[in-house]
Amino acid sequence: GGWQEEFMTGVNIGASEPALFPGDLTISYDTYLRWFEYISEMNCNCIRVYTTMRPQFYLALNDFNKTADKPIYLLQGVWVNEDDIERLGDVYAENEKILSGFKTDAISLVDVIHGNALIPEAAGKASGTYRTDVSRWLAGWIIGIEWDPNLVLNTNEQHPDMRDYDGKYLYTQSATPFEAFLCRVGDAMIEHETDEYK
Repeated sequence: GGWQEEFMTGVNIGASEPALFPGDLTISYDTYLRWFEYISEMNCNCIRVYTTMRPQFYLALNDFNKTADKPIYLLQGVWVNEDDIERLGDVYAENEKILSGFKTDAISLVDVIHGNALIPEAAGKASGTYRTDVSRWLAGWIIGIEWDPNLVLNTNEQHPDMRDYDGKYLYTQSATPFEAFLCRVGDAMIEHETDEYK
C-alpha cells in the first residue's frame, strides 16, 4: 500500500562456478541456495546477474525468499552479443542487427523473470523451461554490458540524426544516438511487461 525506502547492498553472481569458463553452466539448485544463505549472512539484500541464468537460479531465489527473514532482491542484466559488437562496431549496422537481437533477448528475459519462457539449448548459454515467477523480487534491470567505447563512439558518429526516440513509455530528446538505442530497448521491455503481465 505504500513505498518503503531500502538501501541496496549486494554482490555479483556469474553464470558459472569459479575456475570454470563463463559458458560452463553447471551451478546446481542446492549450490544457489547455499550461496543465497551466505549472501544473506553478509547482510546483503540484492544480487546482480549479467545475463539469463539457468532455471535452477530463479527457482532457488524464489524458494529462498519464501522462507527468508529478509529477501534477496535481483538486479537482472541483459546480455548483448559481443561477437556482433566486435564485427559490426555500430548498433544500427546491418539493418539494426545488434538492436534487433538485443531487443529480442531483453523481451525474452522479461518472460524468464515472470516464469513464462522456454529457451532452446545453445552452447554457452542458459536454456530450459522457466516456470518460476520471480518478478516480485526484481529490483531493477541493467540493460547491457560494460559498453565498448569504440562501439558507442562509432554509433554516435555514424548516426548523428538518431538522437530523438519517442516511445510508448520512454523517450529521448537531444540524446546521443547510443542513448536512444538503449531507450528503444528499455521501452520495448516495459511495453512487453505491461502488455503481458500488467
